[in-house]
Parts: sequence; C-alpha cells; structure tokens
Amino acid sequence: MTDTLPKKHVLLLEDDPAYSGLVQTWITQYLPGWTCALLSTVEEALGCLSSTVYDLVIIDASLPGYSRVLAISAVVDLVRPHGTPVIVLSGLPQSFDADAIQAGAKLYLCKNDIVSADKFIAVVTQIVSEDASPVRSGL
Repeated sequence: MTDTLPKKHVLLLEDDPAYSGLVQTWITQYLPGWTCALLSTVEEALGCLSSTVYDLVIIDASLPGYSRVLAISAVVDLVRPHGTPVIVLSGLPQSFDADAIQAGAKLYLCKNDIVSADKFIAVVTQIVSEDASPVRSGL
C-alpha cells in the first residue's frame, strides 16, 4: 500500500537523538521515497522552514529555549502559507493537546502512545493526505 504513495518530505524537530532516529527510520523504511530531515533546535527549524517547504513537520513539544506553545506557534506560522500540517510529539500528558491544537498543530501525540511503526505511519500518511482540520485523537 505505501509504495504507491506520492513522495513526501518531512521535517522532524526533536532533541532526543534516539527518538529522532527511531522516527526517521520508521518514515524512511515504511514510506519508500519519503525523506525525513532531522533538526534539534527551534532556531535551526525556523531557519530551515524559511527557505524550504516540507509536506509535514513533526515537532517535540519540549525543546530547549522556547516555551511549548511558542515553539509550536513559530513553526506553524512559517508553514501555514504552504498548508503544511504540524504534528506535535511529546512525553507530556495528553492534557497538553488542547494547547498544541490551539497553537496551530494538526495533531498531538503522546510518545508513550506510539506503540508500533505501523500505527505511527498510518497516522502520518492520514495527516499528510487530509484537509486542514485539527485532529485530537491519538494512536
């Protein structure tokens, strides 16, 4: 099924190298032809997003130097003109999802809820192919 999907480019903003490596591996192995650029700071992401258009941005909610909502809002502001969805991944409780959605994220996922690559990939492909309506349900 995934080998017929159009090629997409994902930006992953995550400061945990082990977790970012896992997510990048899932995206590139389960979605042939998709790319996943890794960045670890909000500053890097803002610079990159100023010059490059991605099909999806995945951002950790807790990054050094920025409040959770400010980081999400700054990223969303840069990608909104291109219609790029933003998924927020976090180890924070699900109660933060309303703040993430209000800041402009399409979806909030608790890292603890991501139990398999198949489920994660299903959510990612659904978000990339959907309209711009926020989604509150997780995996």
